[in-house]
Amino acid sequence: MNVRTDNDPPVDGVLRFRLYTTADGGRPKPIPKTAEFFSCSLFDGERYWDCRIWLDGDGIELGVEYERPFMFLSPGDASRTIRPGRAVPMREHGFVGQAEVVSLKPEIG
Repeated sequence: MNVRTDNDPPVDGVLRFRLYTTADGGRPKPIPKTAEFFSCSLFDGERYWDCRIWLDGDGIELGVEYERPFMFLSPGDASRTIRPGRAVPMREHGFVGQAEVVSLKPEIG
């Protein structure tokens, strides 16, 4: 059994991702350093999986690659299509980036 403190965010895995620049059709602005997390959906070609990407006070600059922990809001059977090594588009209000699942905890993956 994993024991979390109030300071530990729930984590289902790790994503490597890059948000598109505004010129490439991405968000109009980066995610500020004051944001605790970034919410988006990962699209597996059939279904959107809502998730939170934990930022740890770093924010997200557009066009820069990051590797951060994330959690599914409702994991269900996400591991059927969202699995390590799989590239998936990121959607917010339209497609805003590209992600690759680096790892999933055993209960998910």
